[in-house]
Amino acid sequence: MNERNTLIRFLTGEMTSRDFIAALRSDAALRDWIAALVPGEAAYNPAHPFWKNISYSGLETDGFDAWKHLCRLCVFDGSIPDSLNVFGSLKAMFKYYDPALPYTTFYHDAYNLYLDAAQDCFDGPEVEHITMAIIENALPIQPKTKRIQTAKQQVKDAFHVTDRTRPRWIQGPEWPMGQASPMKFLKQKRQGEQVLYLFQDVDDGSTRTVTQFY
Repeated sequence: MNERNTLIRFLTGEMTSRDFIAALRSDAALRDWIAALVPGEAAYNPAHPFWKNISYSGLETDGFDAWKHLCRLCVFDGSIPDSLNVFGSLKAMFKYYDPALPYTTFYHDAYNLYLDAAQDCFDGPEVEHITMAIIENALPIQPKTKRIQTAKQQVKDAFHVTDRTRPRWIQGPEWPMGQASPMKFLKQKRQGEQVLYLFQDVDDGSTRTVTQFY
């Protein structure tokens, strides 16, 4: 079945998350096939072996519709954290059907490196493509210590970090993009319930303020 093969290619790393997400958006048959991943006999039966790797209550909330469940957990934006959510959720369900499949470790490895290098700071909708490229390019580096060190340094270089000054985000990272690279963080200050983050484009000197709220 084409839908099964598409999912297997994604779970084994033969298909990227971007290509898999594109397939989900364009292929209604694939979405319908995923929706039916929960066996009929497993619905309303928490003792069924299908629930060994995934939460019964989570799928029960979604009427045992696996596609609806996936849509509730994921935003399908291709980011490293969300790609891991997509992969992890589908792997947990599909392991019931094929526990011996050589599931890729790419998304777990990428997320762990993302945590080490981006530190929940050097990221945001405008710059995530830069962070993701650094992570993906560093993943093959061995040993792990060198991989982390390389990714951290490349993130610092890309985000123009020259000291230990960094934004303390209160609503998640929203690092702004300049003309050719992420803007350089200058400072932040609180004004009542607002926090103002000031950045500067290293190419043209223009500044920009990102505002977040408590």
